[in-house]
Amino acid sequence: MLLEKLIARFMAITILILIAIAFLKENLNRVELIGDTSSASPSKMTAMVADNETQVAPLKEDIRVLGYSAVDYEGDDRSYQSVRKYHEYLDAVSTFSYLVDRQGNLTGTPPVEELELHRQKGIISLALIHNYTNNMFDSELAASVLGSPEKRKNLVDNIIKELTRNSYSGVNVDIENIPYSQRDNYVKLLAELKDELENLERDEKYYLIASVPAKTDDDINHSWSAGFDYKAIGQYTDKVQLMTYDEHWFGGEPGPIASIGWVEDVIKYAVSAIEPDKILLGIPSYGYRWASDGSCEPVTPEEVYNIVENNKGEVLWHEDNKAPYYIFTNAKDITFTTWFENTESISYKLDLVNKYNLGGIALWRLGFEEPEMWKAVEQKLSYNKTTDQ
Repeated sequence: MLLEKLIARFMAITILILIAIAFLKENLNRVELIGDTSSASPSKMTAMVADNETQVAPLKEDIRVLGYSAVDYEGDDRSYQSVRKYHEYLDAVSTFSYLVDRQGNLTGTPPVEELELHRQKGIISLALIHNYTNNMFDSELAASVLGSPEKRKNLVDNIIKELTRNSYSGVNVDIENIPYSQRDNYVKLLAELKDELENLERDEKYYLIASVPAKTDDDINHSWSAGFDYKAIGQYTDKVQLMTYDEHWFGGEPGPIASIGWVEDVIKYAVSAIEPDKILLGIPSYGYRWASDGSCEPVTPEEVYNIVENNKGEVLWHEDNKAPYYIFTNAKDITFTTWFENTESISYKLDLVNKYNLGGIALWRLGFEEPEMWKAVEQKLSYNKTTDQ
């Protein structure tokens, strides 16, 4: 009896040892496969890479559709979400990130998360520099920097640092309200900046874009646009963005944001001074709501349609201006007049891009637009939409 018990116990132990050896052998093989990729097949290697790395799309070859990304308040991610949803239609995005001071220094924080999204989707990232402070484009600030060769050099050096430090693919200069006395110095800034960008070592080019106010002639007495020499600006930039919006603005009387006749007049003058394929037509995706008490506020198309629905009203269409509008009087006898841009009004502007063989469009701003607008862009503009990444 004792011998039989010993034999049974020995056999049980032996079986357990064999099971343990088999288990260890199987898991050691798995460890070898993961740790030593040299023995893995190409298909297994591809799967392993796909699981551990984010695929990156190739950088777009040119700028046909530019969008502007901005943050109006803390937590405002409307522009980011627009890029995330509609990236296949976008070639480039300018991030409204850097304020110039009177010494040519830059203050601002690059949107790291959005720049990474641009990288993944192959979107050309542009750092936008501006002189917008205290709710206005500071003319004295612009004159202080532009009028000094030392400050211009400091600004150019700081721009180069930000581009290379944050993996931008170019810069969008949006210095506005430039006095006529600094007209030539603004061109000098662009020329100096272009020269430095071309000297940077990189496989892909660095883009230089200038945003310029819309005008229908070169009126040197015009307080807002006299400081911009279209012809000279076009010679030193890769693209010129026409700010064909705010024909009527929050500081004036109600009217269309960008009537079709006014936009075409601006284009006619622009193409007489700038190569058409360098021009990006500014496309507004917003509106203004003027009140008879003197107040005014910006609105998006979605906000307008919600207001109309709540008041059981109706959006009207102005055929001559090719623009929608809405008028409503509340119980306090205050009349609100709203002009805005929607997919239909934008479609007419896209026709002008084709008519004058312009380089493309620039949307101000991402996150305000109707989703349907992107289909109009796809249908109207002759460019190749990228596949989803």
